Amino acid sequence: MSVFVVGLNHRSAPLALLERVGVPEVRLEKALAELRGLEHVQEAVVLSTCNRVEIYAFADTFHGAYENVREFLAEFSYMPLGEFSQQLYSLFGADASAHLFRVVSGLDSAVLGESEIQGQVKRAWEVAQREGTAGPGLNRLFRHALQTGKRVRSNTSVGSSKISSVCEAAVGLLQQELSDLSGRRALLLGTGEVGQTGARILSGMDLAEVCVASRTWQRASHLAAEVGGRAVHLDELGDELAAVDFLFCATGAPSLMLEHSEIAEVMKRRKKRLVVLDLAVPRDVDPTISGIDGVTLFDITDVQSYVAKASEATESEGSLEEMHRAQAIINEEVQIYLASDSAEAIAPLIVDFRRSICDISQSEFDKFESQLASLSPDQMESVEALVHSIVNKVLHTPTTRIRESVDSPDSEALGEALRDLFDLRS
Repeated sequence: MSVFVVGLNHRSAPLALLERVGVPEVRLEKALAELRGLEHVQEAVVLSTCNRVEIYAFADTFHGAYENVREFLAEFSYMPLGEFSQQLYSLFGADASAHLFRVVSGLDSAVLGESEIQGQVKRAWEVAQREGTAGPGLNRLFRHALQTGKRVRSNTSVGSSKISSVCEAAVGLLQQELSDLSGRRALLLGTGEVGQTGARILSGMDLAEVCVASRTWQRASHLAAEVGGRAVHLDELGDELAAVDFLFCATGAPSLMLEHSEIAEVMKRRKKRLVVLDLAVPRDVDPTISGIDGVTLFDITDVQSYVAKASEATESEGSLEEMHRAQAIINEEVQIYLASDSAEAIAPLIVDFRRSICDISQSEFDKFESQLASLSPDQMESVEALVHSIVNKVLHTPTTRIRESVDSPDSEALGEALRDLFDLRS
């Protein structure tokens, strides 16, 4: 079996498409259940964040599984495949592994070295394990990928800049827009990882108040207590929005949390403008509110543009050198993973091969047992030793070649040939 990935991200697709194809947290279990039922897919992990939607899978045949996953994305998002097939990318084998290692290390993020992605990948893998769609193949891959991400962050300064996460970039954009956040009042909607990170950053900005709302009251209360804020119920959003300076949204809801009409009604009660920062994918707030007088709306695309401008201003030869160092670590870890993965895959095949040949020799030996009955115990032992010696010599060369091929491109082809020649498929 080999790994492959099919997906789209902030580089290949606009936000409007990402949010339509994305898999919200509340639909993740359903998505995994459907992937588990696909004909050619043996294992699957769904990674869906504000910047990417990717399906990692293990399959016996790439083309059949590839079509399975593409069709799944179309059906699950209620979109014809033709509307987004050009934005999809697919990687197979070593390229798919290298891609995941870059993702976990933050080298494929809108914010170079972002801190949130490692936790997001880990949770995606844990959910797949819980739902039974991550087996030995993906478990090895994701475990090694997360170890690689830790090594990159420990041995390079990638991710140590002033902007090392989407939330830090979002708060930077707010500061740019509002000049100074001290003394401001904030309403935070969402208590997932992004919401929690945002709340913690905001709690250190000398705000007058941080109000926290969530679809789960207990989570809102817990986060509000942690950051010294105040929890509010969802049915109180209108009253709170009438008084705060900005709204920070980051839920995992599958549909809009705030409609155009609700924000329009709020603005009738306000005497100052409202800044809305929506980091959710799919979006929490109807994007048409940008047309309401007094509303300034930013989404994840605006945050990415802010990061790009900030990176241009601060990029140096040193930061590029750190990126190269990080990539070198990733390249090394990919080779280590491929070698260990091939060795682990080859070992059972060698065992099956040797067992099959030994079983044949024993079966043939048993057929002639009556004809050998006249031999003395010493003579019988000599005959058995001769048979085993011949079998071991016959097995030696193909077994050695298979083991030596582990690090070569021929490994999979040799393994398939051995399975076909000796009918080793179980």
